Amino acid sequence: MSSRLITKVNYWLNNIQFSLLPGTCIHCHRDSHRHHDLCLDCEIALPVINDPCQSCGLPLPANNYDGHSCGSCIIDPPPFEHLISAFEYSAPVNDLITAFKYRGKLAFGRVLTQLLLQSIRHFYTEQPLPELLILNAKSWQCPIVNLPPILQP
Repeated sequence: MSSRLITKVNYWLNNIQFSLLPGTCIHCHRDSHRHHDLCLDCEIALPVINDPCQSCGLPLPANNYDGHSCGSCIIDPPPFEHLISAFEYSAPVNDLITAFKYRGKLAFGRVLTQLLLQSIRHFYTEQPLPELLILNAKSWQCPIVNLPPILQP
């Protein structure tokens, strides 16, 4: 099956799904009135990082002279090119992630994935997509455990 056909079928299935079962906001539990289970008011209220460090994803301080990287990443660069953070890891984002991971709220994962995809598309509007994207909800500085020796850094 071609990817174009799959895209069209997926589009129509989403339309049918939201026509029969309208979106309900995962945060405020009201009708979302969109093809998204997050209402516009709740999406606007999510804690966006306006000027993230392109290396670690944390907010850049106001007096940052580099404009792209924080002082910590300039002094000790991480082992990857850059990081895309959709939102700051604070309420309600951390609550949504916790509910998805530990309470089986699969709809939350779908919404969070859609929001991350929007951030990735926005970041790569004027440049080609990378060869590899690695999703990591943990801080890159946390120790990696339980990996086979071939995958350990």
